[in-house]
Amino acid sequence: AQDVIPRSETPCTRSASKRALTVATWNVAGLRGALGRPEARETLRQLVLNEGEGASVLMLQETKLQTKHVAEVEAQLLDALPGDRREWRAAWSCSSERKGYAGVCTLWRTPFSDAALRWCGCLPLSVDDEHEAGREGRVLNLKLALAKGDRETVLQLVNVYTPNAGAQLQRLSYRTQQWDERFRSAVLELCRTRGELACVGGDMNVAVGDDDLYNPDERRVDKQAGTTPEERASMRSWFEPPYSFTDAYRALHPLARGQFTYWSLRARNRPRNRGLRLDYFLLSEHVPRAALLNCQNLHRLHGSDHCPVVLTLDLDALR
Repeated sequence: AQDVIPRSETPCTRSASKRALTVATWNVAGLRGALGRPEARETLRQLVLNEGEGASVLMLQETKLQTKHVAEVEAQLLDALPGDRREWRAAWSCSSERKGYAGVCTLWRTPFSDAALRWCGCLPLSVDDEHEAGREGRVLNLKLALAKGDRETVLQLVNVYTPNAGAQLQRLSYRTQQWDERFRSAVLELCRTRGELACVGGDMNVAVGDDDLYNPDERRVDKQAGTTPEERASMRSWFEPPYSFTDAYRALHPLARGQFTYWSLRARNRPRNRGLRLDYFLLSEHVPRAALLNCQNLHRLHGSDHCPVVLTLDLDALR
């Protein structure tokens, strides 16, 4: 039997704030199927309860829904969440290019528990309408406003499901040379033109650092989707000018190893923790470092080939 890859402990070292916003991201690998699996339904419950520190925003990727099925599945999804379903709102972006493919959903509580926080809409963010990937339902932008006296701080919560390079790397050049650049530019434009803060969350389909994959020394990783040098270099561009975003997880846990968010089901890799960290929260340059309270990979929660990731921000520090 092959050895289990050890996983670093990543305890929360910042004290909880009474005025905090917790956001969760999870690739559900098909929402209709997930809602039929008890372990996935339990994960959704836990994300808005203690395991997810009471998440007020859920970002779901790879929903695989057609628009005509949204109403039915949304009702099932809201029924799976604890409490009053009327407390939640949902927005969807579905693929018009291929049926039952890709797709994202963002859910949020309304009203938020903090009276100073309100939502101002959730819409798709245009990345590349001329290419099929731009019609696959990959990005939603939830706009939140946080009141402080007579002014407001705006936080854009961008839910993304980045195109996979493909088993034969057939989309590699498009993904790294066009999609990634256009998506970064679209998010940066939100910050620059409106002076707003941004948080990008979702499945970015790349393991950026050597500690983000279980087998960095194997030569084959250079030819596998999600671990090619081109994808990893493209991801690192987020952390450099003019973008200068922060990887929230690594900001808090720079030395953590074995902390993955994806495991191949086909290879039965999860029990051995032979995985990749593909799911992220990225914070724009002007999100104060003091606002970052916690970011955790919830590997204890099952129901998909990904585990959820949760982020907690201090609202007082954001203002």
